[in-house]
Amino acid sequence: MVSVINTIDGNYDQKPAALAAVLPSLFDALPADKQWLPVVISGHYLPSRTTLVRNRSFGGYPGFEQLVPFVTDQNTVVIIDRGWIATGNSHDSPDYVPLPSGAEQSLVGRLMPGEAALNRTAPPGQIPSIDLPSLATMNSAQTYVNAYLLLDHESLKQPQAKVLPKPSYGEGNHLSYAIQWIIFGVLAFATLFWAVRKEMQFYRAANDPSFVIKSRRKSAVDNDADVEDELLS
Repeated sequence: MVSVINTIDGNYDQKPAALAAVLPSLFDALPADKQWLPVVISGHYLPSRTTLVRNRSFGGYPGFEQLVPFVTDQNTVVIIDRGWIATGNSHDSPDYVPLPSGAEQSLVGRLMPGEAALNRTAPPGQIPSIDLPSLATMNSAQTYVNAYLLLDHESLKQPQAKVLPKPSYGEGNHLSYAIQWIIFGVLAFATLFWAVRKEMQFYRAANDPSFVIKSRRKSAVDNDADVEDELLS
């Protein structure tokens, strides 16, 4: 998790580079240290080949992510994730899909690795995961098969899905959870020690007539710490 956080923090606000400079080959695997890096490309969308990725939640609501092929000026195709769309009244498709223009434009997106193929069916125009090789077969031009772009912004003002924000990953929650588990562990050992000690006292009292378990009523001026100290003494 720490390496993921460092990659996001190190790459997210970098100046956009040319796609070919970061990923020269269509078939190169995307290095982990290049993920989330912004790149700029120019060309045009193929809006008629829009595909929706199923089962994508945002802010606790179900929905889809919109994938649209983008033909670059080099006549290569990059899959663009244009963002999130809420589930519609039919619960199996959005009420409205904001298609981009097919006009020439430029955009900035962040490099992301593709996802594994899932052995699930989906309605026409939808897929269960961002399986780039399967999307590549839908395009006539050569398509990047190991990376896609998570849209940041486009040069044209046009209908837009909800652009996905920067992940809110952080070590704070993990550190908090770790401290909580340490505290729970200490309390568990303390409770176990107290229980064993009391059991030993009961056993001794049952077998030694001369032994009497000390009892003490808590007074109004006693505090919990004093009572616990006496019990553990």
